[in-house]
Amino acid sequence: MGVDVRCPACHAHVRVPDDALGRNIRCKKCSHAFLAQSAQGIGAKPGAEKPKDNRLLLFIAAGLFVLLVVVLIILRVSGVI
Repeated sequence: MGVDVRCPACHAHVRVPDDALGRNIRCKKCSHAFLAQSAQGIGAKPGAEKPKDNRLLLFIAAGLFVLLVVVLIILRVSGVI
């Protein structure tokens, strides 16, 4: 099974064997030598785990920020600060 990589010079798709990832290869179209990397990064195998979605963390952070602003407004209105 092979992996598609893209030449950084001419942007051509080059199919290389799995064991070629992380090694220098030469583009068949423009002869540019480059490090073979899959779309997921160096040495990543097909079906490797994708990065987790951080929307939940962002939602929690935004909620804490709103809570902090509300508390500060209440303290300011009540004359504490």
